[in-house]
Amino acid sequence: PFSMLVAPSKRKRKDDSAGPSAKARAAADDRVAESRAKSPVPREATEGGEGDAGEDDDDERREQREAAEDDQVADILEQRQQKNARMSEIYEKFALEATEEQLARFEQYKRSRFPRAAMRRIMADVVGASNDRCAIILASIAKMFVGELVESAIEAMAAGGESGPLRPHHLQLAHHKAKRAGVVPSPRRRTVLL
Repeated sequence: PFSMLVAPSKRKRKDDSAGPSAKARAAADDRVAESRAKSPVPREATEGGEGDAGEDDDDERREQREAAEDDQVADILEQRQQKNARMSEIYEKFALEATEEQLARFEQYKRSRFPRAAMRRIMADVVGASNDRCAIILASIAKMFVGELVESAIEAMAAGGESGPLRPHHLQLAHHKAKRAGVVPSPRRRTVLL
């Protein structure tokens, strides 16, 4: 999708284009210049003595600011393309070395997600307010946490000499292990003063 975008340095600038809008602007500028030349009032008196210099400076600053913003966007797009290229290389290496079972599990993990509405509700209950970004972040963290739990459960199952699908007690062992390691916060007991 990024290949469709053209880098700002390769695009034509407004001054270089000879399209209909540029011709219309030039014609309008000519009409303004003619009307000022025919006006009996001196130009300095009508524009505060500055003339067109103030407007030209503003236009130049605006164009420079737009060019800088275009360059920033181009840099960001280039960085994203490089990151995507690196990720595709990593994925290709993984695909060559992984077993069919690992590839299927990875594809399933990649497609799985937590519903945003549920994440938004949980976030609102815990924090008091929520938005889409918070829901996306919470869903990402939850997905990583579940992935780590499943990985730990698979290790526990292999350590016990078992094979086959995970069972609930494997996940419980992984959860208790994460609690002991301090990854999962334990609920605090409130003491009643009265």
